[in-house]
This record gives sequence, C-alpha cells and structure tokens, in this order.
Amino acid sequence: MARQATSMKKTRTRYSQVYKDEALVLADRVGASAAARELGLQPSQLYQWRAKAQQQQSASVREQALAEENARLKRQLAEKSEELEIAKKAAVRSTGHRNTATRQGTIWQDEDGQEDSPQTRSSYSGSSGKQVNR
Repeated sequence: MARQATSMKKTRTRYSQVYKDEALVLADRVGASAAARELGLQPSQLYQWRAKAQQQQSASVREQALAEENARLKRQLAEKSEELEIAKKAAVRSTGHRNTATRQGTIWQDEDGQEDSPQTRSSYSGSSGKQVNR
C-alpha cells in the first residue's frame, strides 16, 4: 500500500515588533522556556529576538555616544578657534604688526641687544627676549 504524499507547506508567521517586544518582556519575567510554551513559540525564537534587540540597542548606544563625542569636539574646536583669533588680534594690537618669520628663521634679541636663533633661544630657561623680524 502506497501512501500518497501530501504537500502541506507551513506558512511562516510574521510577528509585529510590538508582539516581539511584549514576548521579550514576558520572557524576562517568567523565563524564555515558560514564555515560549505560553505563546506557542520555540524558545530559540525568543532567544533570536532577544539577541537582535540587544544588537540594535548596542548599535544605537554606540551611535549616540559617537554623536555626543562629535558635538563635544565641534564645541572644543570652535572654542580653540575663537581663542586663536583673540590671540592673533591681541598680538597685532600690541606690536602694530603680525609676528612673522623670515625664510632664514626668526631672530630673537635679548635685553643686551644680542641676537640669537630659536635653537639657541630654547636653551635659555628664563630669557625674556624680543623677537626681531628680518
């Protein structure tokens, strides 16, 4: 006696995000196995939903952290740019011209009128020399 094969395909059930979220809340309260039995699901399905929810949450947390850091860095850059502009304006007002270096380098002049280069100037610890541009 040959049995006739019947082709019964199971249709895949698609659950809404609200249903999945409520199922995960139930699974957190009573456990995944008990929640799966109560909802007529496989426990592995709940575990997959939980893993996907955690992955999405961690990605959004990372994106939020990066956005906060980006905003902080933009504020810091704006502050430093403003400080630099203020310092430039103060330097122009105090000397009447901008401090510029020549092609050969900046020449410094100490209190005695002796000239020295930035290389030798760095060896002075407390020298308060004046910059001379050529």
